[in-house]
Amino acid sequence: MSGTGEMSGAGNNFDCHLKLLEPERSVEFRGNFDQNVEKWESDNIWFKYDNVHDLVGAYVIDTEGSPSYIGADDLRLSFTNQEGAQFEIIGSLKDSISERTDVTGLGTWIEGGLD
Repeated sequence: MSGTGEMSGAGNNFDCHLKLLEPERSVEFRGNFDQNVEKWESDNIWFKYDNVHDLVGAYVIDTEGSPSYIGADDLRLSFTNQEGAQFEIIGSLKDSISERTDVTGLGTWIEGGLD
């Protein structure tokens, strides 16, 4: 399943606003990186997930596969939770930043899943 949205951050904080395509619904995911990243923004992200019911609770950046990163022109973040559910965010940055930063960290769904 997939969705689209916007994501931004500065320092070690990030905020993600997503629109799920099925079921049609808006959700928000916020968190912190362990690293500081200069201010960045993407208004064109693609979000891939397996089950809408997994979009609740806390997730950490998955360190098993390819590194998650922000910049210089794009972003790729892979998240996983304790139960093994995963999702991925890919996008291009609105404006380039000076360097790519590999990131680790965690985030929490502010609103998600089905009621």
